[in-house]
Amino acid sequence: MKLPLYIESKHCTSRFHCLTCMVSQSFRDSMATKYTMPPGLTCPNQRADGSITPHVLATPTVPSPPPVVFTPVDYANWPAWAKTMESLKADADKGVGDTVKRLLGKFGEVYQTVLKKMGMPCGCNARRDQYNIQYPYDRLGAV
Repeated sequence: MKLPLYIESKHCTSRFHCLTCMVSQSFRDSMATKYTMPPGLTCPNQRADGSITPHVLATPTVPSPPPVVFTPVDYANWPAWAKTMESLKADADKGVGDTVKRLLGKFGEVYQTVLKKMGMPCGCNARRDQYNIQYPYDRLGAV
């Protein structure tokens, strides 16, 4: 029995699985049981520059909300995950965001690279800055 082509399946044409397909051999292997897979990592959504055409659901018709201004959170109200990150801090870390970035290391860099190739924003730097503002290590009361 001839299997349908993966590149014509909803998994590929939706472009929701691009990141998983690019980095996960187990995902491609599981799809190969149901579909005829392209050789290697041949991707029909790949641009000439190597980036992936992102999937766009719809253009929002409502205006974007105003930007959120983050303020430091009192240490007593820090979530458990932020306090855990604080216990793993290095001397150079200004806040929780720096610790998360350092701990993710190469994995975080690879993730950013893959998203960039897909034409999708990562938001990592903004999130790091947000966490550094909300959960700084130089606050009074921090352990």
